[in-house]
Amino acid sequence: MASEVGVDEKTVRALFDEHARTALHRLRPATPRVLGLDEVPITRRPRCVFTTGEDATILDRLASWSATSVYQFLVSRLKDRSAVQIVCLDRQHPYRLAVKAALPEAVIVVDTWHVLRMASQAVDKVRLHLRSEM
Repeated sequence: MASEVGVDEKTVRALFDEHARTALHRLRPATPRVLGLDEVPITRRPRCVFTTGEDATILDRLASWSATSVYQFLVSRLKDRSAVQIVCLDRQHPYRLAVKAALPEAVIVVDTWHVLRMASQAVDKVRLHLRSEM
């Protein structure tokens, strides 16, 4: 796009970011029954991503994954917080704090990918220990 229009790529990126920010503020998607929270590295920094648990769509992403920023999103961007019944997240403590404060009635569950990863690490640790004793 930048080469077609004859401007710097950074200019196109800045204009897109501004447009996307404005569009996101106007967009208030329906509050999901199952809400997912996780972090994804974007430009080498972890970003908090909110997803719908039942149809696996991305609701939004935040530049930070602090408890304060997650809490602010939950109280200001969800139309009906009481609609959220289940929140699926990893073991990040800031997420749990923010969810408990903003969605006190929601049930918090740990996402299976993280549970399986921790179980696999535990099995490997035992396997390596037993192997070293043989």
